[in-house]
Amino acid sequence: MKFTRIVLPVLAAALISPTASAAEETWKSIGTGLFRENFLHSWYIYSDFPEVEVEVMESEQTPGRYRIMNPYANYPDYIGSPGCQEGDWYITVDASDPVHCYIETSKTGYIAGENQMLVVGSVADDYYNNRYGNWELADKENVCGKLVDGSITFPPMSLLGSLWDLSEPWSDDIISVRCDQKGMFRIKLPGAPNLDVVGNLMGISDDNTQLNFEVALGKSVEKARVALVERDNAESAVEGIVNGTIQSVEISESGVVAVPYTGDGFYTLFVVPYYEGTPREAFKRDMEIAFDTSVWRKAGTATYKERLISDCGELIPYGFVYNKYDYDVEGEENVERPGYIRLVDAYGPASPLTAGYKYDESRRWYIYIDASNPDEVVLEHAAGLGVDMSYGSMEVWSKADRCLNDPNYFFQGREEAIKQGFFGRFLNDEITFPKGSLCFKVANINPTGWYETNSSGEFSVKFTPGQIYGQQSGIESVAVDSTDAPAEYFRIDGTQVSADRLVPGVYIVRQGKNVSKTIIR
Repeated sequence: MKFTRIVLPVLAAALISPTASAAEETWKSIGTGLFRENFLHSWYIYSDFPEVEVEVMESEQTPGRYRIMNPYANYPDYIGSPGCQEGDWYITVDASDPVHCYIETSKTGYIAGENQMLVVGSVADDYYNNRYGNWELADKENVCGKLVDGSITFPPMSLLGSLWDLSEPWSDDIISVRCDQKGMFRIKLPGAPNLDVVGNLMGISDDNTQLNFEVALGKSVEKARVALVERDNAESAVEGIVNGTIQSVEISESGVVAVPYTGDGFYTLFVVPYYEGTPREAFKRDMEIAFDTSVWRKAGTATYKERLISDCGELIPYGFVYNKYDYDVEGEENVERPGYIRLVDAYGPASPLTAGYKYDESRRWYIYIDASNPDEVVLEHAAGLGVDMSYGSMEVWSKADRCLNDPNYFFQGREEAIKQGFFGRFLNDEITFPKGSLCFKVANINPTGWYETNSSGEFSVKFTPGQIYGQQSGIESVAVDSTDAPAEYFRIDGTQVSADRLVPGVYIVRQGKNVSKTIIR
């Protein structure tokens, strides 16, 4: 079959550039390098970026011009490709000017479907060799690659890709689309130092004063400085980290790094590596820090029957078909409103439904469910789920909450929501919604239209008993006289405490079906 791909904006014609004729130019092998692609990844929305070993050849006439030989021969097969055509295929990269690198239109040999070969190039090549003969516009638009410390990289959206239908004759005038949205494409030449650095948030210290990050340093990194900066101040942070005006932690090997916890919010983690005594390109990761339990307490994990994306019958004609999964998600409960719940990163990398797709980890993504009235549960409008499954942004909303808060909805008001049977329920520690009572929106299918989802009525969020303080429905549960029931005390983080071991602080008190917050002084 033929594969369809995502058509990214800005089309550009890419012609083979006449640097030297094939008869004049000869090549010699200079060893084994590393290749990390972002052409297929741009089209098929994958989140991991493996590097594979490749043979690298250099022009004997023009030092700095390279051929990456058979780059996809050892690359992981993500799309069920027939593989690579036999023969020598290569990507030609001109890095003879280290600040004006470009990729010439290259047939890669990779077959991405029935008789479709991946062809790659770059905007800089198109501008310099085909259109203008100078670097003025390429510099202005920042589309040139750079060779630094033996690694060739390109700015985001500066590469070109196309699928050549092999049943058609080759034409130099091939139309391509821009690729490499995140600038992940890279070629490491033989002998290039390993300056890769990565940082990941592990958690918060037991005394809630420090955040712990796991930082990995490439073997060529001499040292690194690690800093957590508020996102609003991140633009010029590297300079401050290097000159010491921004507080940082200096390390000389991989390990756990502790930085002060100053409160929740949006931050950027920086790891600045040093090589040959000078700072190199910094690793940056945007993230949301959310450890304050004074508003939202951790409620543990719940079993999530995902039926928002996977159970939308109205979208099946559009090819929007996904398997159903049940899996664990992190839950939190509002301290002031017991029963007001939010699911944390329900479609993040740990989800079996969306694993492998690109996920925005710069913040946490929540689905809010108000089960404070267990007989009238609503799923509030979520304007994004954080995951990119190639259909654009996705939104969810329950019909009951639309009755209450969407002035454009056909049904209006609580009584209508009851009449139509739209409300969900919270019973026996499980939140459920009736068939077709949830709504789903997909930007690239219909940016203004809502579709019914939960077609089977199987959607649920199941907590273990005692996880959620919000009272359960009195319709099918056994009533307990609150005045006779013993009082149970819980810390804000959900830990139960014996009544005779209370110390000054804020506690959640559950007595029968009543839940309240109290301060012990």
